[in-house]
Amino acid sequence: MGYQPYTNDLQNADFVAVQNEPVNRSATNALKRATDIFIAASALIFLLPVLVPISLFIKIRDGGPALFYQRRIGRDGKEFKCYKFRSMVIDADAQLHQVLESDPLARAEWQATQKLSNDPRITAFGAFLRKSSLDELPQLLNILKGEMSVVGPRPIIHNEIERYGDNFRHYCQV
Repeated sequence: MGYQPYTNDLQNADFVAVQNEPVNRSATNALKRATDIFIAASALIFLLPVLVPISLFIKIRDGGPALFYQRRIGRDGKEFKCYKFRSMVIDADAQLHQVLESDPLARAEWQATQKLSNDPRITAFGAFLRKSSLDELPQLLNILKGEMSVVGPRPIIHNEIERYGDNFRHYCQV
């Protein structure tokens, strides 16, 4: 058979049929879990020289705990404690309540987004941690515990379920 010029004629094209084979989900899940454990454990060991000073600085700064956790929703709708470095003052909930009571604009922003663009509860070091995403590093513990994965959707808080509407059940599947 000699050289044939490119043609966009589908009637003369050869097609290959591809049949999808069923995927062995348990093997795929086991490989994904092993990969998660390897990555999280390696990252924790590698980042230990960063994690310890951050923890100590937060603790020394105001005497409060270095880690903060928030109830999040993961796969199959299961709740778990999602760990982060604490980036707010110790009495953050009380301060939030006070701000929302006294500032109608802040209250409206909070009701719409569950966030404040100028949040007075965030410490200076906490702002740095958030901007650099270093506050997220303790979530490597959640990965080791099997509550999160290296690759997957961001776990949400209970108040965010409403935003997903009917798609929340799809969120819970991954």
